[in-house]
Amino acid sequence: KKILPEIAEQFNFKWHFESRKIHISPVERITTRVLDLGRMHIDQLHTAMLRAEIKSGAYDVVHLAESNEVRVDGSLVFIESLEALIQSHPDQGVTEGFGAEESQYKNAGE
Repeated sequence: KKILPEIAEQFNFKWHFESRKIHISPVERITTRVLDLGRMHIDQLHTAMLRAEIKSGAYDVVHLAESNEVRVDGSLVFIESLEALIQSHPDQGVTEGFGAEESQYKNAGE
């Protein structure tokens, strides 16, 4: 873990851990998305990330308090993992019919 930041800088990639697996993405594949937290609080997202063992010092997750959204700069795998955590939170009232076509994220700047 300690050498990853140095290697990432040298070879121009970003990384994150999820359930003890490392996910690596080239810098040019990093994107920015805004995820609506719905009824979830930012502290609950952080707790869910800890429980799912999703960690990254390489990606930014910034809470937009006024709209209760988070701006995420990261790989699509990282963003989709966070989106799944948000959708599956008990306070969201997600039903079985909720599909990917009803995605809660949107491109930043739209």
